[in-house]
Amino acid sequence: MRRFLPITLLLILAGLSAAQTVPANWIKHDSEAGSFAAIFPVAPQETADTKKIPQGDVNSHVFMANTAGLLCLVGYTDYPADINVDKELELDRDNFVKEVAGTVSSSQRTSFSRGPNDQLPALEFTATSQAGTFKGLVIVAGRRAYVVVAFNRTGTDHRADIERFFTAFRLTSKKS
Repeated sequence: MRRFLPITLLLILAGLSAAQTVPANWIKHDSEAGSFAAIFPVAPQETADTKKIPQGDVNSHVFMANTAGLLCLVGYTDYPADINVDKELELDRDNFVKEVAGTVSSSQRTSFSRGPNDQLPALEFTATSQAGTFKGLVIVAGRRAYVVVAFNRTGTDHRADIERFFTAFRLTSKKS
């Protein structure tokens, strides 16, 4: 299926404020509806989008926080029908990279642990654009696809913050 996550929100990257700093105390965000928990450098802004397709509604949600050359994003999309896992992983990566006018630097199929004995198909990737570098993870859980991305603007060094963001991300239930 075509990925409907409103990635165009990432075009906000051009407006990242260099005046802000990454706070020492990150904000924990638990999304019961999204079945995930994450930490963000500042409170994330949520956007939602619904598209109608012949099989039903495709519902997408994006939680995004940006500050000081660092952007952290968690998005998920619920599909009304089963999805092809391999195609979804690659399409989500490729559509994201296209939206940010980037180039895939590396990509590796992996798995993501939702819990003991519950491994989900995933794809890790990095990409570059003129604005900076992206680290991404796509996860498929049934009829739901997650995209987790962190952006490091050129001229800044947020490698430790990006690692912190990815290390803290987890899926919290099997509702997806």
